[in-house]
Amino acid sequence: MLSTSTLAAFLAAISLVAAHPHPALGTPEFVKRAEFQNVARRSLGDCQNILRKRGGLYERAVKRREAQAENLRRSLGVGV
Repeated sequence: MLSTSTLAAFLAAISLVAAHPHPALGTPEFVKRAEFQNVARRSLGDCQNILRKRGGLYERAVKRREAQAENLRRSLGVGV
């Protein structure tokens, strides 16, 4: 006989698995989802050129990070 806490943990684990069902292999939903995931892969690398075209946004971000690093070095007395 299972203890109450073991049974509760088991039921909680099962509810997590059943909470997000996925379509079965070979169903139209599965094929559509797989096709979408193959086509819709994105990364920040895809946005790199767009960011460079936005009025110096990328360059300002680089300068801002350089200034932050310099201020941190100065405050810590590192590499002065």
